[in-house]
Amino acid sequence: MGVPGVPGCIFADVYKKETQQDGLISVQVISKTSGKYKVIKTIGSSLDPDVINNLVSQGHSWINLKTGSQELDFTDYNRQVFGILDNITELNSVGVGLILGKIFDEIGFNKISDEMFKHLVLARLAKPH
Repeated sequence: MGVPGVPGCIFADVYKKETQQDGLISVQVISKTSGKYKVIKTIGSSLDPDVINNLVSQGHSWINLKTGSQELDFTDYNRQVFGILDNITELNSVGVGLILGKIFDEIGFNKISDEMFKHLVLARLAKPH
């Protein structure tokens, strides 16, 4: 993934680096350009593992913001499925009429001039159970 403002950048990633003798972990966003690694942004540093994990998350968020990437959350599948289903306001069976209607006509059922018959036959073919 390229990073805007960093010409030739192949990818950007979050990197944790232990600094000096005090044991601080520095969280940085790095890129690889022309075979060389370059620090794009230092997110922060800490000794606390929870703070370090938070800094790593901030680094990933910064990369997503700069690259325009969006992440899909698959952890709450049911909520997402029901959210999509709740947004469906109308169903059209246009495809049934286009595909099965042509078959209906080709086998000669169109000679029966009852429109209700055609709808019943197409409905039965589309959903046989």
